[in-house]
Amino acid sequence: MAFLVHSLRTGGIERSVTRIVNGLNTKLFRPVIICLDRSGPAANWLEVDVDIIEIKKRSGNDFRAVRRLAKVLATQKADILQSHNWGTLMEGGVARRLANTPYHIHAERGTVLGVVEPAGVKHWIRAVAMGRALRRVDQVLSNSEAVAARVQQRCGYPSDKIVIVPNGVPTIAQCDAERLREQMRAQLGLQQNSTLIGSVGRLAKVKGFDIAVSAFSHLAAEMPDLQLLLVGDGPERDRLEAASVQAGMNERVHMVGRQPDVVPWLAAMDVYFNSSLSEGMSQSIVEAMSVGLPVVATEVGENVNLVKDPDSPCGLICEPNSAESLASSLRAIVKDETQQKWFGNNSRRRHASHYSSSALNDCFESLYLKTVGRR
Repeated sequence: MAFLVHSLRTGGIERSVTRIVNGLNTKLFRPVIICLDRSGPAANWLEVDVDIIEIKKRSGNDFRAVRRLAKVLATQKADILQSHNWGTLMEGGVARRLANTPYHIHAERGTVLGVVEPAGVKHWIRAVAMGRALRRVDQVLSNSEAVAARVQQRCGYPSDKIVIVPNGVPTIAQCDAERLREQMRAQLGLQQNSTLIGSVGRLAKVKGFDIAVSAFSHLAAEMPDLQLLLVGDGPERDRLEAASVQAGMNERVHMVGRQPDVVPWLAAMDVYFNSSLSEGMSQSIVEAMSVGLPVVATEVGENVNLVKDPDSPCGLICEPNSAESLASSLRAIVKDETQQKWFGNNSRRRHASHYSSSALNDCFESLYLKTVGRR
């Protein structure tokens, strides 16, 4: 099994790949991770001994890198290549044919073609190329129906041919969550009566954290004990910090940067929010569910299906790109402790039933064996 990623920086794809690799049955599979660029800190998430190979691709088209990738696939005698998102699809497809790798699986998640709203000739060319490339792989995967529909809309590949494998994350015991909560809240210097709302993600425009800071400013005056936590780093960090200072909230907004393990920070929160402008299936929401958090999420991607289950809803849905709507939903949960607890219990149960790491591993192992067994 060769897992092809652009790099091993910390992000959703990297979390997904390392969890798959950690859970593979080593009697059936021998995984290797290939980075088109270089490795990165996400390598620390690996719990098993796995070869990590760097191709060191140059920016733009680099056919020498494709040849190096093909040589690695041939040397490793890979039976299955699994590429991830647009950034590895084309190189993986060509290298697979050069190396005569029997099977190619492609996983597509999040913003298809790497942008929220593609436009112009360049993106049209990419869409055509992506559609043709997908028709040459053995199986296309996604983590949500929403992304599958986006693939069909943007490049014409039929969504009904895409296999959906939802994100899965490890289960954490409630006693461990409570212990971590006390430790992390003490580290943040929170008072016992403080209410902490928070989110995890790359500090990029698509995540809508500027909307979240604005929503927090709406709530801060009426809720003096309310605190905001953002876990992650990215190009928007300086602007978000400046906005917090300008609003006079810098002492109540905690930005702790990129963290190797987000679970302790999630355990410190009372309410989790997702303010994204575009989303596939948010891995961070699933992680929040694993520690029993109520959730407020924008109506994008798979968020509605995650949060608004008819029988056991985990929280509330709000409009994307609207500070007022996000603030209103957060206010409703924060001020109703009974509802907050109910949503949180539902989150924990839904995670255990549908989104555990064991469910993820079972799905992937079955899929790999089925793919190989087709020929």
